[in-house]
Amino acid sequence: MLEPEPEVAPLPVVRPELPVASPPLPEVGFGNPQAVRIGMLVALLSFFASALSGPIVLLPLVWLLGAGFLSVYLYRRRTGQSLSPSSGARMGWMTGLFAFIILLVMLTVVVLAISDPGIASKLVEEMRARGADVNAETVLEAFRNPSGIVQIVVVSFVVFTFFPTIGGAIGAKLLSRASR
Repeated sequence: MLEPEPEVAPLPVVRPELPVASPPLPEVGFGNPQAVRIGMLVALLSFFASALSGPIVLLPLVWLLGAGFLSVYLYRRRTGQSLSPSSGARMGWMTGLFAFIILLVMLTVVVLAISDPGIASKLVEEMRARGADVNAETVLEAFRNPSGIVQIVVVSFVVFTFFPTIGGAIGAKLLSRASR
């Protein structure tokens, strides 16, 4: 007698799992947490480097250019994403904006401090001791006059955002060449 052959269940179709692609990084901007963290860190470093090199006129500008370049370098190293010159400029601008905000806080403290005549006279004495006789009174008067404060803030904004923006664009361009 022939035994019936057992029914063979069809084998399930096994599809190989495709690797899940990581979501693309957001565009360089304030919505990108990596860009914000790097911009803030480099802004802090560049602000203090610029402040410490105060008497040498062009050195703070070099620090600000370097801040834009460094922020692009660190962003690229951290994310592996190559930046276009416009994205590099945006990264540098963000860094400069954060440095400007730090400067704005410091300027506010200075304006509040020199409103006290005792502190103002000590500041003038300190500046004269460093050889800034004529400039001491001029600087102090600029901080006491609202139009002088506005002028300082506007010039600082332009300087603290322009140079890192240029440094970021240059950094993105040079670093994209180096990867080829």
